[in-house]
Amino acid sequence: MKLIVDSLKHKAFFVCCLLLAMCCLLSAPAWADDDWLEGANGYAQGRAEAVASHKPMVVFFYTDWCGYCRKFSKNVLENPNVQKELDGFVKVRVNPEKGASENQLADQYGINGFPSVYFESPASGNAVQDVGSATSSAKRFASAANQFLKQLK
Repeated sequence: MKLIVDSLKHKAFFVCCLLLAMCCLLSAPAWADDDWLEGANGYAQGRAEAVASHKPMVVFFYTDWCGYCRKFSKNVLENPNVQKELDGFVKVRVNPEKGASENQLADQYGINGFPSVYFESPASGNAVQDVGSATSSAKRFASAANQFLKQLK
């Protein structure tokens, strides 16, 4: 009898672990595509690419635990109209909790909440625009991206 009870406990433990793993996977940010450069190294690569290609950058600061970041990613970044507008940008995302260099970038930008999103002109240090207020809807974000691209011309 004890063997049966122990076996059931192990099965229940296994099922609980499996459910927990599935919840973690579902709560992780789902990115619209894989052409986002990641972290401090991605930021440096993106800056170089932006200067070489004369394309502006979009820099998205997020954390894994941020529900608003996941909502922004799903409802805004995955929107086809937003993706179309962002084709004109070098795309970088930074999680300040991933390392000292990423945290330093967040400090450089003065990040104090998530998600934080910035558009930058290809000329380093020029026309950095905080577009965090446009993260509430795909329409507002696509419009902000389009207006930023127009002002660079």
